[in-house]
Amino acid sequence: MVHLRLLGPVTLVTGASLFAQSYSYFGSGCPVVPPMLVHRGTPALGTPFRLDVALARPSTIGAVLVGGSRSLWGSIPLPLDLTGLGAPGCLLLASPDLVLGLQTDAAGDATAVFVIPPLPSLLGQSFHDQALIVDPGANALGIATTRGGTGTIARQPALLYMGNQGGAGIIIRGVLHAEGGVARCSAENPIIQGRNVYAPDLVKSGAVWNLYYGGWKNAADVNDRIYFAVSDDALPEGPWAGHVVIVDNGPFIHVNDPSVQRRGVSDWVMAYTVVDAAGDWIAVSTSSDGAAWSPSIATAATRIGLPGADFTAIARPALVWTGSGWKLWFDGRRQSDSALHSYLAESQDLIPRTFTLVHEYSDANGFPGFFEPDVERMNDARGQRYIAVVQRAFSVAHRMESFDGVAFRDLGPILYASDPGFGRQRISNPGLLFDDQGPALLGIAFGMSSPAIVDHDIGFAYLQYDVRVLSCPDTWAVYSQARYLLASYPMTFGLTSFCRIQLVDPLTGLVWLDQAVAGRAGDQWQVVP
Repeated sequence: MVHLRLLGPVTLVTGASLFAQSYSYFGSGCPVVPPMLVHRGTPALGTPFRLDVALARPSTIGAVLVGGSRSLWGSIPLPLDLTGLGAPGCLLLASPDLVLGLQTDAAGDATAVFVIPPLPSLLGQSFHDQALIVDPGANALGIATTRGGTGTIARQPALLYMGNQGGAGIIIRGVLHAEGGVARCSAENPIIQGRNVYAPDLVKSGAVWNLYYGGWKNAADVNDRIYFAVSDDALPEGPWAGHVVIVDNGPFIHVNDPSVQRRGVSDWVMAYTVVDAAGDWIAVSTSSDGAAWSPSIATAATRIGLPGADFTAIARPALVWTGSGWKLWFDGRRQSDSALHSYLAESQDLIPRTFTLVHEYSDANGFPGFFEPDVERMNDARGQRYIAVVQRAFSVAHRMESFDGVAFRDLGPILYASDPGFGRQRISNPGLLFDDQGPALLGIAFGMSSPAIVDHDIGFAYLQYDVRVLSCPDTWAVYSQARYLLASYPMTFGLTSFCRIQLVDPLTGLVWLDQAVAGRAGDQWQVVP
């Protein structure tokens, strides 16, 4: 762990709240396909800050350079062209006042974490960073570089007492952590109930959220169908109105696993699984408003084609519009290999009917490596990338990330069925709570069931800071549930008095807020800058 000390000149930033997201990128890396620098979290006084490097040379060393200037390194102007040293097209973008060592893993990923001291004099100051990776194949100098980044240091957060509302436990508001980590199950789960409903897919549509899901809504139903519901506001919490069938099974036994993409205000496409006696396949419907779909009764004519590929069954699609074409991730079986694996196909059709197989994903511990995926294309200050959630062995959901839409790196578990707040035993068909108008990843929705996996309801989990509550002298409550999107409900298991509250950054495992309190059951607290 390294503590940051700014040695070069700094820039004072005024205006908007310094607690807001305050990191941006500049410049470009080398060679033609450079390693990628990605920040995690918000730089704030007294808190840890994390930088990730991806797409670098595997199993090599490197460094993150952190400094107070992007215009001067001592008397040397920046950016500094490294062409004369044997690295054409490479630039030194930040003054190397602080150097943090890196070691890339077998996938070419590395992480550096440093702590920003709790010094009031640092508030509003900026620092700049860049990563250099040893790569003998990149150029004669043997280095590859990332783009640069600039962080502006925010205030250290604190807890503000909001009164006592009675009841057990405590509530802490303002704990959303849209950068990632482990999602906290909603205390209101299951959000959607039915005889067997699952495979949620959510799309932000103006000031509301559209929710698409499949299954049996009523006990009398005998076939899976696809349903549509709408939230009452801009938060993906519900209540949800509608729950109407938008794609009926028609001649098929089941239709399920909706994956919806909005290409424009009046241009929507849905891929979904259809099942008949011959097995599973993927079909497509279209819509002008996201509510009424054509066809609304599944037909054989809308099934997609994969010419040249020997698939006997394909299912559980994740469809993404890239801006110039379509990507489709799915699970399938082939004549040449009857085992279930995960695949990627692409289409250039205006309405994606015909796909070309482009990639097969390796299994993960004997389980399909990209199983039951949901994928979205995200474009924010960090650049364009693909974010995904998949499930493994019906016991854990993993968050994934890719910069090319093909090779995904595993960012780790986002939800465990073993979490005390989960309430069931199995996870299936997770879907991203992705606000493309932010853009921000807020959490996931998922099917939750007993070990039989035939009695699903739909639950939600939100990305939040980990909350730890101490009941003095030495009893820590370390599990929590979400109280809707923005609040945490620590599971205090009957404890009635509390002397310390900690918020932990789930990306680093380091304490982000640590405050002594004189608390009791029923207290409510608000995180403030």
